[in-house]
Amino acid sequence: MTSTKTQRTTAIALLAIVISGVVISGVVTAHAWPGSNPPAPVGGPISTPSTTTQTQPVQQTSAPASPVDEQQAIAIALAHAGLTADQVTLVRAHQDYEDRTPVWDIEFYAGATEYDYEIAVDTGAVHSYDRDIENYSVPQPPVVQPSQPAPAAPAESAKPAAPPAPPAPAPTAPAAPAGQVSEQQAIAIAIAHAGLTADQVTLVRAHQDYEDRTPVWDIEFYSGTTEYDYEIAVDTGAIRSYDRDIENYSAPRPPATQPAPSQPSVPQQPAPAQMISLDQAKAIALAKVPGATNIRIELDRDDRRQVYEGEVFKDGWEYDFEIDAQTGGILEWGSEPIHD
Repeated sequence: MTSTKTQRTTAIALLAIVISGVVISGVVTAHAWPGSNPPAPVGGPISTPSTTTQTQPVQQTSAPASPVDEQQAIAIALAHAGLTADQVTLVRAHQDYEDRTPVWDIEFYAGATEYDYEIAVDTGAVHSYDRDIENYSVPQPPVVQPSQPAPAAPAESAKPAAPPAPPAPAPTAPAAPAGQVSEQQAIAIAIAHAGLTADQVTLVRAHQDYEDRTPVWDIEFYSGTTEYDYEIAVDTGAIRSYDRDIENYSAPRPPATQPAPSQPSVPQQPAPAQMISLDQAKAIALAKVPGATNIRIELDRDDRRQVYEGEVFKDGWEYDFEIDAQTGGILEWGSEPIHD
């Protein structure tokens, strides 16, 4: 009886221990995984949380354009001149500055023509250019050989004279365009102002330059023995200045009188050439500006020779000149407007 009672007591105690363990296990579980599912049973699959990473694409920034190198600058200049590398002889290619802008200074020859270019280092743009014909000489008129007189033709009845041809209209300068004046337009403006046509002149130089910080076309051409120089404003096509020189011009002199024959005498040393007078030099200068009377002139020495130099003033223009005091030839002549 006692043994049976003891066994019952032991079973009740064991049951209580099991129940308390279950309760304690539930409490531990609730504290270990708050707000989440309990772990999978032992031996089950273990899942790990996956992490998704989004990678933003990296935007590549374009590097600034590299500066133009020497060979590229030469190629740009040749292409602008319409030439190829095998047609030219390179003289110079070096970096320089123009108005604080780095440029490539390129110089080359094609035949007898010299080309000068300034190419911007940063952009490759043609900053300025010009071309010159080297050793240009003024074309001389052909020598006319005296011919034998032709036999007289038999007389014919007089025919009525043909009416005279109407005079050709005087050339007028083309109207300047509203935008930038091109090289060909500037040449046409200069030739028209000189009263000539394109087939009457030989072009020597046409390039852009600056005059008093104003961009101008510098045009030079010949017609016969006369040289013409013009400066045409690039923005308006207006003529800023011009001049013309007669090459190898000498003042006409009265014919020398031959002395009467005399007895032979001891040879005399030739006397030095006599200078023209101040009045003669003044007349030569005023003849270049018809109607002008206001003149300043003085005798000076230039390159070991005596010259008359000065200015003629008329209608708001100033004409600078230099005349050889020995021959009366006009050595220099230029004109520009008088700025107030």
